[in-house]
Amino acid sequence: MVSGLPVVGATVASVTLTGITHTWESDISILLQSPTNQNVILLSAVSGTENGGFGILNKTYTFSDAAPTGLNTGGPTNPNGTYKPTNNSTTRNWPAPGPGTVVQGLNPLLSTFTGDPNGTWKLYAFDAVGGDLGQISGGYSITFQTPPAPPPVGWTFLWSPAAGLSSTTTNPVAASPSSTRQYTVVGTAPGGCQTAAQILITVYQLPAVTSQPSSLTACAGTSVNFTVGGTGQGITYQWQVSTNGGVTYTNIANGAPYSGVNTTTLTVNPVTVAMSGWRYRCVISGTCPPAANSTGAILTVNALPVVTIAQTTPTCGGVAGINGTPLTASGASSYVWSPVTGLYTNAGATTAYTGTNLATVYAAPSVNTVYTVTGTNAGTGCTNTATVGVVYTPAVPTVNPANVAMCLGDAAVQLCVTSSLAPSPFTSSYASGPISVAVPDNTPAGGNHTINVPLPATAQITNMRVTVNMSHTWVGDVAMVLKAPNNQILNLDFFLNATGGTGPTSGFTNTVFTSDNTAPAISTGANPYTGTFRADRVVTGTPVAGPTGFLPTTNLWPSLYSTPNGNWTIAAYDAFAGDAGTITSWSLAFDYLYGPPASGVWSPAAGLFRDAAATIPYVAGDSANCVYAKPTPSGVYPYQVTVQSVGFPGSLTTYNNAANIPIPDGGTTNSSITVSGLPTSGVSVDQVVLRGFSHTWGGDVNVVLQSPTGENVILLANSNADPLISISNVTLTLRDNAAGSVPTTSPMASGTYKPTNNNGSPFNFLPPGPTGVTGPTPNPLLSAFTGNPNGVWKIYAEDRVGGDVGSFAQGWSLTLNSPFPGCVSAPRTVTVTVNQPTTITTQPVNRTICTDKVATFTVVPGGSGPFSYQWQVSTNTGNTWSNISNGGVYAGATSATLTITAPPVSMSGYFYRVIVTGAAPCASINSFQVVLTVNPLPTVVISASPYTRLYPGLRTTLSSTVSPAAAQTYSWFRNGAPYGGNTAALQLDVDLLGDYKLTVTDVNGCTNTSNTISILDSATGRCFIYPNPTNGEFDVRYFSVYNNSSLPRTVTVYNASGDRVLTQRYSIGAPYQRMHVDLRKSGKGLYWVEVGDVNGNRLTMCRVVVQ
Repeated sequence: MVSGLPVVGATVASVTLTGITHTWESDISILLQSPTNQNVILLSAVSGTENGGFGILNKTYTFSDAAPTGLNTGGPTNPNGTYKPTNNSTTRNWPAPGPGTVVQGLNPLLSTFTGDPNGTWKLYAFDAVGGDLGQISGGYSITFQTPPAPPPVGWTFLWSPAAGLSSTTTNPVAASPSSTRQYTVVGTAPGGCQTAAQILITVYQLPAVTSQPSSLTACAGTSVNFTVGGTGQGITYQWQVSTNGGVTYTNIANGAPYSGVNTTTLTVNPVTVAMSGWRYRCVISGTCPPAANSTGAILTVNALPVVTIAQTTPTCGGVAGINGTPLTASGASSYVWSPVTGLYTNAGATTAYTGTNLATVYAAPSVNTVYTVTGTNAGTGCTNTATVGVVYTPAVPTVNPANVAMCLGDAAVQLCVTSSLAPSPFTSSYASGPISVAVPDNTPAGGNHTINVPLPATAQITNMRVTVNMSHTWVGDVAMVLKAPNNQILNLDFFLNATGGTGPTSGFTNTVFTSDNTAPAISTGANPYTGTFRADRVVTGTPVAGPTGFLPTTNLWPSLYSTPNGNWTIAAYDAFAGDAGTITSWSLAFDYLYGPPASGVWSPAAGLFRDAAATIPYVAGDSANCVYAKPTPSGVYPYQVTVQSVGFPGSLTTYNNAANIPIPDGGTTNSSITVSGLPTSGVSVDQVVLRGFSHTWGGDVNVVLQSPTGENVILLANSNADPLISISNVTLTLRDNAAGSVPTTSPMASGTYKPTNNNGSPFNFLPPGPTGVTGPTPNPLLSAFTGNPNGVWKIYAEDRVGGDVGSFAQGWSLTLNSPFPGCVSAPRTVTVTVNQPTTITTQPVNRTICTDKVATFTVVPGGSGPFSYQWQVSTNTGNTWSNISNGGVYAGATSATLTITAPPVSMSGYFYRVIVTGAAPCASINSFQVVLTVNPLPTVVISASPYTRLYPGLRTTLSSTVSPAAAQTYSWFRNGAPYGGNTAALQLDVDLLGDYKLTVTDVNGCTNTSNTISILDSATGRCFIYPNPTNGEFDVRYFSVYNNSSLPRTVTVYNASGDRVLTQRYSIGAPYQRMHVDLRKSGKGLYWVEVGDVNGNRLTMCRVVVQ
């Protein structure tokens, strides 16, 4: 209730609401009504993100017409402060007891309250949508402004000081002070009571220049600032320029190159050499004339040095640590290059450049790099730049395997380049196609759908976009998230940036959420929110920011990127009652860097194939990551492979055919563009533009692009989907990296879209169009065109069903991208050695030996060496085999010849073979199995019978026994020397004393030696004569000690008369050695024979009869 105010003239200065809290501020509307039923909307549909994620919390807002701005209607919560009344809904209905429908602008005026202010003022607050609540805890207040009262009657007045006043005792008085001055008036009432008041009279100063602009020297292309200082009341600034040495000046207006022309600082950006010598001054005007002019400051502009780089751009770089490409700048005094990465100071590219002054540097970058050199003129200090693009040269490729050894006839061996190229930018898109995922009303679980994305695991995502098509009756009720393969979850839409929207909607149509956080918020859009918006990226809030099981885990897009390949899931739920929706399609677009495995050019081509079966020959000059090697015949084949980097994106060339293309009813037409002069490979289709598209039933139209080599890509195909679309003068730009497909709803708008095929694959066009056109659906790829671009390109446009017509009134255009080719690495040599299979040209043979002999088994291998050997033995007739090691009876176990020395009889029957291994990887080969037969040595025993000691007249027999095999030959040995013949026995007398052995070779060829039998003498003192009787010649024997060499003996013969008839001397070396006597001249008779020693002493005596 308001009372006591003037009935007329009182106005509302401000209204203050204290302690406003609400869970969804955009739902509330507050209106103030005067006693005369005039209404002013103070607040309606403004924004807030406090109080758990929505609305406002305990805020105090003052509303005044004089405030600079109204409340924020989209974005963060408005802080405490003074604002203009703010109505973001235009029309708002306050149900009873409210005033009903009120229509006002964005900023209603409190000044519209007129009439008697005394009476009851009412504040109406209304929540438009259920599900939230709030309060104004501190109430509200109204501040009124009332007109001043007239002077009182009967009062007297006294003013002071008197200076500058027309009177000191009247009321009112005229004041004209020379400077700012404060006056005091004392008023005396008729009753003598007094009161006083003061007033300050401000006297304005004339405009004046307090600091002059300075003359400046600058380099062309830079900016300069001229600054002036001034004083005075209400002063303004106007900068002027003189191009004739200060003779005349003209006002400058804002616009390149000038800004700040009405401020204390004039900015000239950029300055040019033509401006050199121009003068600039500032005219300072104020409330009081005249204006003050500054002095004219002179601008001197020095020309920039003309900096050039000798090398053409782009150029190939070198390889770090091996060589660098020289980059040489000229035209200035000093030079600094950037970036420094990949630059070196020496030709070997080993000493890194660090940003010092060098005219020549050496480039060996690892990625494509644009280098800028900044040249400085030492005289003026002016700088200029030049750039050169350097395409990186790959290092010598790594090949697996590094070298190959194979056997003639083996399967082809795969050779692959395993090194990767430097990361290059790529864009890939993946779409769900038509789906129907329900998002039920007020259901936390919501709905979700997954797309499997086959990006390379090493792809480095730089940006991404999510395009959503969704029907929903109030999309402001929806929260939507994206889940990455690494299980990180990001909020895309948080109830339209926590605004809840402005009313019913049809949902999202080609709504793109981008990782570019500078894009506008979704709340700035309007139904159906077609366009590109930043994600809301809310992690926690009320309600929650994602469906059950899909609560956000991050507010950063890069958190999703660590695992690019796998399942990406979109999930959404409706948080409030009264509406529902369906996700009808969605897609993902990724911008990423990827260093693909390098493809190489291999040489020579002979012996190389594209397939493992070696049936498709590799064609010289083709690029292939892997080839299969199977050269023939055997030998050494050095193959070389080089890889090529990806060059800078090339130039775009657009070809036009602007002629109208009528689309015949129920038929097909075509239009051609001829391309020439482009490289025969590496050219790609950037985009196709169909201009002036009109048709009475767009669902009938199908369009395909055909290359000169007969490749086909569908641009537009809707006839199977057959949407009822009326299309009028639409221009369709078709690109692989567009955000979404061509829409199938009416009206179709001009825009950039992916090629769209809703007909499926393959698809047959009506004649003369192509048939069997294949490709991914629903978005074919222009990148499928890979052949020679030169020749005639055609589009075929058909109307599938009769009854409607249309055209592309302005024809079509084709834009091709011709990239700069990459740079070729130095070659890597891979040596393929083809070896002959291992064979055995000479097999081992069976061996039979005796236990004291040596057996050898020998093989002679064939094929490619070197060869290795492993002899094996089988003790069970070849059933199992074990390797032989050197030692014991074996030697040469790993050589071509196995030697078995003195094997025991137990080894007889052993089987032997050898494993021969030639040059890898030829298979080893086993030799024939051979048998070792081992025969025992014969056992030879000799014995003497009946004597082993003899004297003259006695004889004995040496006999032998041989086992187990019969003897074949006998070899006797007496005292180590061969003796006798090939007999089994010997007859011996005293003349054959000695040690006897017998060596026998049996029928198996085995030889052994018997025991030793010693035939010894038998000692006696007798002498022996024989023959006796004799004819006159006889031998005398007498025992002498064995081995008594040259023992002197005498033999003296006496006749029967006792006369000595003979004396002979002998040298005896053996027992019973014969001493021969010849008495034939002495006649017949009985004789005595005396044996004597060296001294003539008789040793013995015997007789002999001579007949």
